[in-house]
Amino acid sequence: MPKAAADGQCQKCAAAWLADRRDVTTAYALGISTPGPSMWEEPPPCSYTDSEIFFADAGTHDEQHAIRMCTSCPVRALCLAYALHLEQGAATTGRSGIWAGTSPRERRALHEHAMAFRSRAARREAEA
Repeated sequence: MPKAAADGQCQKCAAAWLADRRDVTTAYALGISTPGPSMWEEPPPCSYTDSEIFFADAGTHDEQHAIRMCTSCPVRALCLAYALHLEQGAATTGRSGIWAGTSPRERRALHEHAMAFRSRAARREAEA
């Protein structure tokens, strides 16, 4: 069961979020750019919150609060895409904080998955 569903989010919403993550990761792998926060139609709830909670130490109450806040965010998929774009090729210094309810480790895994997808697509194209 997805972590969000275990935390009380409905199964249908959790499934939709997982589908959004796959779409975002695929778009990122294909190099499709994503608008930054200033271009989003709705301001995210985090824009009205002390940003320090999104950069709290792993496993703390503040980190969990930040992740929960992201659960119902209307721009969650855009936020994830923007975070992946910002961190593209960045060392660990650029991979801090909670973005779209994901930890730096989760985003690194998404980045690696996207790069593997991009590599496979390039090999298929070269073989064709």
